[in-house]
Amino acid sequence: MQLDLRSNEGIEAALTGVTGVIHAATAPMGATASVDVEGTERLLDAAHGAGVSRVVYPSIVGVTQIPLSYYEHKRTAETVVAESPVSSVIVRSTQFYSFLGTLFESLSKLSVWPIPSRVSLQPIAAATLADTIGGLATDNSCDRTVTVGGPTISTISELAATFKDHRGLRRPIIPVPALGATLRGFRAGHATCPDHAAGTVTWKHWLNNQYPEDE
Repeated sequence: MQLDLRSNEGIEAALTGVTGVIHAATAPMGATASVDVEGTERLLDAAHGAGVSRVVYPSIVGVTQIPLSYYEHKRTAETVVAESPVSSVIVRSTQFYSFLGTLFESLSKLSVWPIPSRVSLQPIAAATLADTIGGLATDNSCDRTVTVGGPTISTISELAATFKDHRGLRRPIIPVPALGATLRGFRAGHATCPDHAAGTVTWKHWLNNQYPEDE
């Protein structure tokens, strides 16, 4: 079924007979306020009216500490979810491997790779997060906020070097200062959660599956 969180079209019909909702809709590069904030309000109101018993909302590790406009909207959406009368859980995760893959693919066209120095990430396989979310969709006993990250923490430079080597790219990595409040937040480790590591799929494993050597 299709629905539009911005216009409210189709939401009630989509929730008919539904007991649980995983609210993964988001607009990081577009109408974030109307989708992630106002759309979440519309969805939760409709879920309450439809008698939905459980809502799971995927969010991001560091959303309360890293000053980024998209994160600010996600943080506001978290508040909407937490204040709703519908039983809910917020799942904050670290960045997906696929996000980093897309990022490094875009850099592959450059002759040098400018990478922020001493910025660490804890990327996670989408399947690992999906397993976590799937279990929480029916578990009403869990905490209101759950944090999950990938199995290892690495600097962006290390992740870039591994990607570059795996793809056979000869591009020098040039460290650049982590300037600005947003990058400083990442540099401070706010995008990682070492006490909540999950899964066994590493960055190298993901690259091997995504880019088989016989290609």
